[in-house]
Amino acid sequence: MSTINAQSKVQAINDIKSQVIDKYLANRDSGLVNLKDISLRRFETQVKNMKSSNFTANDYIAYYIALAIISAAKGNMREAEALYSKAINLKPSDPSYLAEYNNILVGVCRFDDAQKFIEDYFENGGRNYSLLLNLYICSLRNLEFTSLRKYYERIRHKDVLSKETKQELESIYMGTEYWAGMIDDLASIGIDKATYSEFFDLLYGFHKRNLYGTLNIRCSMGDDDEEYLTIDILVNTSLKEAVSLTNQFERTLVDYAVETGRDDILSKFLVYYKSLDAEQEGDNPCTDTWLEENEDMVL
Repeated sequence: MSTINAQSKVQAINDIKSQVIDKYLANRDSGLVNLKDISLRRFETQVKNMKSSNFTANDYIAYYIALAIISAAKGNMREAEALYSKAINLKPSDPSYLAEYNNILVGVCRFDDAQKFIEDYFENGGRNYSLLLNLYICSLRNLEFTSLRKYYERIRHKDVLSKETKQELESIYMGTEYWAGMIDDLASIGIDKATYSEFFDLLYGFHKRNLYGTLNIRCSMGDDDEEYLTIDILVNTSLKEAVSLTNQFERTLVDYAVETGRDDILSKFLVYYKSLDAEQEGDNPCTDTWLEENEDMVL
């Protein structure tokens, strides 16, 4: 009976993890993280109440991963990373949750580690092709899409993806050709690749702490003599919440510039959060693709 009960407990923990992923993390539409969400608090309490003195290594793995997923749903990616690390230390070579851990690595902006894992994973026969979406974020940050194109081309014409994932990856793949000139475009306004990547880390980290879903951004360079990149971020929030996010990120950027002595970064990027509802008429928001339309660049 104890074995059955233990198995039932692990299954219950995994069921809670799945519910959190489905409700908070699987939706590609961005919405605000709610730290006061009652359901999240309830899920966390339920998982913690299942912990017992006779937990095996597999029990602890399920336990730590579930708590990590809940922390990610709260926007606390650093805590999620620490909890996942506890699970990994118990069984370092198990790929079943290492692939899931890659989402956390991206969330804490450990892009080099995340990309290395993905490349090793696919070179060793891995088939979780949703990781290509993580590889895209890593590529976007580094402005280098060789690996993404390589691994997607392996399965591009095979029936191994859901319709939604296939459409998303195909759109991403087709859009990568437009990124070839991005480094030169940024250089023309005084932004080198390292500065862009540094800013991307700050922006993406802010996004993961405050919002669920895809980072939908549109970038443009003005026609005047000012040398800066304007970034509009489309979010599934109210106009008031979008304005609040704009102000929060501005403070985050200023604090970062002061802490690091990077005053120049303040003059190179302008960020505006915009309500998706307010943008729907006449606009077609893109999903993370760099395009040139007239003189605008869209990310």
